[in-house]
Amino acid sequence: MTADSSRIETADHQPAPVHSVASRSGGRVRMYSLSELSEVDIGLWRSLETRALEPNIFLTYDFVFALQKHSMRDQQVLLMVVESVSSSTREFTAVMPVIRSALSRWLRLPAILSIDSKYSFLGGMLLDRTHAREAADAIFAALREHRWRYFGLRVRKIPYS
Repeated sequence: MTADSSRIETADHQPAPVHSVASRSGGRVRMYSLSELSEVDIGLWRSLETRALEPNIFLTYDFVFALQKHSMRDQQVLLMVVESVSSSTREFTAVMPVIRSALSRWLRLPAILSIDSKYSFLGGMLLDRTHAREAADAIFAALREHRWRYFGLRVRKIPYS
């Protein structure tokens, strides 16, 4: 398996479609289309929701799926995932629903943008509370690795401390 593979095998040895891949010490970073998620993947996302450092209803599978189906039909929602795989288990340690778009109306460079709608009030990513730093590091390392493909990451509606 190479870093530029278009398909990767999951823990149960079924090929899972992926848009991009990078392996980091914090885990593998994958980009799924929401429609490509298997029932196992959905279960891993829901499991992360219960272990999240900062739970966020607007980043749950049920909310994001409904948002895509009813109000973001013209955009392809992708899921940036950090996946930790050991010899016996596979789990998501980070999930960030995103779209690919221009960085801004004036700067037309391709970028990754957190999902944003009038129905969601917090942005960001779900991070596993026990692996938050490693998962976030893996996402930013993957973005650095693909810096000529994506010229930025824009996250909206982040809560202030």
